[in-house]
Amino acid sequence: MERLATVEYISPIKPEDTPIEDPVITGCQSSDEVSNDINPEIDNFLENKLAEGNENTIKIDDQSVLLDSLHNETVSKIMNLYYDDKIYDALLELNHFKSSCGGNINHYPDLLEIEKDYQEIQAIYDQFEDKEAWTPVPSKDPIKLSFKAVPGTPTISILSETEFEVPVFNILTLIYEHDLYPLWIPFCKKSSLIKQLSRARKILAQDFNVSKIARRETCLYGFGADLLQTHGAIMIICRSCDNEDTFKGVALPPRGKAIRAKVTFLGCMIKPIDRCRTYVKFISNFDPSIKFLPYSILNYFTKKLAKIGFRLIIKHAKNFEGSEWQKRLDAPENRELYGHIERVLENYYISKGL
Repeated sequence: MERLATVEYISPIKPEDTPIEDPVITGCQSSDEVSNDINPEIDNFLENKLAEGNENTIKIDDQSVLLDSLHNETVSKIMNLYYDDKIYDALLELNHFKSSCGGNINHYPDLLEIEKDYQEIQAIYDQFEDKEAWTPVPSKDPIKLSFKAVPGTPTISILSETEFEVPVFNILTLIYEHDLYPLWIPFCKKSSLIKQLSRARKILAQDFNVSKIARRETCLYGFGADLLQTHGAIMIICRSCDNEDTFKGVALPPRGKAIRAKVTFLGCMIKPIDRCRTYVKFISNFDPSIKFLPYSILNYFTKKLAKIGFRLIIKHAKNFEGSEWQKRLDAPENRELYGHIERVLENYYISKGL
């Protein structure tokens, strides 16, 4: 499978390509006349405004007004793609925008957030595609399990994957409904929303309790990305986000009595095979910070828990009818969200002739 869009952006425009004094517009004859020697994006912008009948928009004394308007429209387009979970498409637009403004987007904090999220997706995607150094766990189980050591972490990373006869929609619903995690995530007692950042981006707080061993809590940032049309998959990324008291401008809850566990990363790749079969991969690196247990024992139980969690997902996804998750689908307040997911999946199925 091809690598995701690069985050090594297009090189800035060189001075010989465009005059140094103005990297976008090469001349302006008067307040009412713009030079024909003009950036194609500006040209398209002007034509659109004329077609809309907005003559006053282009009768300007200051070139920066026009540039700001163009940039605002472009940034708005990029952010709309981002909030529509199409981060791959958003990054392609961002690549183009970044090249047009000399490679500097430091004064666009929202665009910088897209870069950060995409880099996390790329890192997890690369791990899914990496075939080296994984040690398979011998088993006749249809769930394939592998593990490997990761530099800088005392715990092993776990890769689990399988194909099963369940629609993608069911799996996405299980993952989206965070407060129902205690029904399928081992030892999870509570999962609550700190902040819904967008349709597919959340900050969560979770409580775990392993009887007579440890009680732990996590503070997590999770988001999804629609890569169906480009890579035939939906990616979901999650990690701890509590290095500071705030994250993405959101105040995080104070630490309780329980120790904070560290989720270095958790990724999920969901690939529809057809309308009823799905291939799912999970990858994770999680440190519960149980000091009195050696990591050799923790790593042993991590492998066991990975399969248990996967089996529970399959169980609930196959028994969707009449479940708590189906009730969420039917709730009026959720129809916009799940209607969107249904349309995205249907468009993909049609494009693939499924």
